[in-house]
Amino acid sequence: MSTLSASGFFFGSLGTILLRYFLFAGALDFLVRSGSWASNFDGQRIEKKKPTLGQVRREIGWSIFTSLIFSVVGWAAFLAWRSGFTQVYLSVDEKGWAWFFLSLVLMIVIHETYFYWTHRWMHQPQVFRLFHRVHHESRTPTAWAAFSFHPLEALVEALILPAFLFLFPVHPGAYVAFLFYMTVFSVIHHCGVELYPRGFASHWLFRGWVSATHHQAHHSRFIVNYGLYFNFWDRWMKTQDSRYEESFRKQDEPRTRRPHWPVSPAPAFLEEPAHLLPDRPPGLGASEATSVWH
Repeated sequence: MSTLSASGFFFGSLGTILLRYFLFAGALDFLVRSGSWASNFDGQRIEKKKPTLGQVRREIGWSIFTSLIFSVVGWAAFLAWRSGFTQVYLSVDEKGWAWFFLSLVLMIVIHETYFYWTHRWMHQPQVFRLFHRVHHESRTPTAWAAFSFHPLEALVEALILPAFLFLFPVHPGAYVAFLFYMTVFSVIHHCGVELYPRGFASHWLFRGWVSATHHQAHHSRFIVNYGLYFNFWDRWMKTQDSRYEESFRKQDEPRTRRPHWPVSPAPAFLEEPAHLLPDRPPGLGASEATSVWH
């Protein structure tokens, strides 16, 4: 890797990110929405409203921009590594397999904490307009929405990734495993279909994990369920939706009988400019909009 040019790394990184995104998001979206098996997931769909083709195109377009920004940040981290400023090591034997897996766990937990608190920060009305509105234009998200961010939000999301390389020793294999973990779970949680089995949300081992049902509540109600992989911060900070486990228990009932998340009207600042989302629900009043920071 030391002989790889900076431009070669950038384009290789961009290609890998796009391949990872299109592979996972495309495969899952085709499976649950378009393929011959799609009807088998009807009882597990979280919302009745179907995403439009325009929404999917918008999600893919923003995700390509996000991939570009992630690649630029990765390129900067590559230059830092080549200059000897990071703690990247290339031989597993140097730190051992125990540290290899522990570093992977650390990256996941730190990322969860970073994501939760920056996510809540981006729900302040003024910040929301600039950073987070694009992502919430998908009221009923698809797997393609996993990377659908405004460039400013994409930059916030990207900055934590190279930070790991400066905080503690990281092997490239553990780092790549983390990136795959991040992509797979982000795609699953945005796909609009609950893939996890009955009892997952209340099981002692899994009740702390985020699911598609958990994240859909965030897209529907705005002020609950800010977690990415786990919901321990939501539980501790009292931002967990109280109806989450009840709704999850009904996931295998027919769609017409399942309790769907009540979709809150979009905050007023999500409504502007009007041409961005022509099928949006009416906005909240000014006093209600301030409650998005919860």
